[in-house]
Amino acid sequence: MNTHHKLGRTVLRLGLGAALVLSVGAARADDEGVSIEEMFAPAFESNMGAPASRVGMATRGIAPDADKQKRSLIWEADGYAKAQPGVSGGALKQKALQAAKTAAFESAKAFLDGQGGAASAPYRFPQPGAAGVKVLQVTDHGMGADGRYHVWIKGELSYLLDQQQSEASMKNAAGPLSVRVWTERKRYRQGEQVVVNLQGNRDFHARVFTILSNGAVLQLAPNAQRKSDLFDGGLVHQLPDMMLNEEFRLTVAPPFGEDRILVFASEKPLADIATKPAGQGLSLFPGTGEQLRTLSRRLMGGAGATGNGGAELVEAEWRFATTAR
Repeated sequence: MNTHHKLGRTVLRLGLGAALVLSVGAARADDEGVSIEEMFAPAFESNMGAPASRVGMATRGIAPDADKQKRSLIWEADGYAKAQPGVSGGALKQKALQAAKTAAFESAKAFLDGQGGAASAPYRFPQPGAAGVKVLQVTDHGMGADGRYHVWIKGELSYLLDQQQSEASMKNAAGPLSVRVWTERKRYRQGEQVVVNLQGNRDFHARVFTILSNGAVLQLAPNAQRKSDLFDGGLVHQLPDMMLNEEFRLTVAPPFGEDRILVFASEKPLADIATKPAGQGLSLFPGTGEQLRTLSRRLMGGAGATGNGGAELVEAEWRFATTAR
């Protein structure tokens, strides 16, 4: 791990030439540290670096070129199929599964309408009904004493807002959850610092990650300094948190390419995702961005046995380029 002294700060270069490096204050001349290869070898030998935290600022406009949000409802539901002569257990299970998907769709749609979706921000489903429910988890309870086959599912139901509706939703605290993430620019040069902005139309829980150009996934928030995942609605939050004297900085360094900021947000608390310490209170997800997406959905909601209901999930992503000059 290389240590550089400049303007009273220590720049820790994490990995084999991270696209973003982590800088902290109050350096000592004898700082040595542990190399990232020693910390994670051989699993993690690449880009990482970043800050974390949050700050409440006066509400201001969202960047007009903010990347699109992916909205969905993570919903749990039970399905039943009554036993019939000549119908096998496998066929009954499929009927119960279909009933559970239908129940999840109808319940989730009613919830979305109750959030003001139909009146203030009309939405549409890419696939309505049971066909639009992606099953994330299944619990097979089998044949019950009441003569019905019972299946429980956790499913995801995606829905869409057009650009105008999406902009309107950011001003409507009673409508569907909307969360945006952005940086001030879409391109940064070597040595420049990146600040991540985050805003929602109402209070939300979130986990914030950066996916670097080589695929390494670092969790920016929560972290050791900012343990809560709750963000106040209507305010612009920043990573790193300057008002709280957060010492971390995102500084652009080679190799260059496209980095992404990925946010998973919900009105309900999000389950912890297993990570490995990456130093300075941050953590590294030992997998890919797609694995992170799948895991974040599976961990939402109940324990995976019984129960109905669910929560909104917003996946917001921002991409920016890093260059030498």
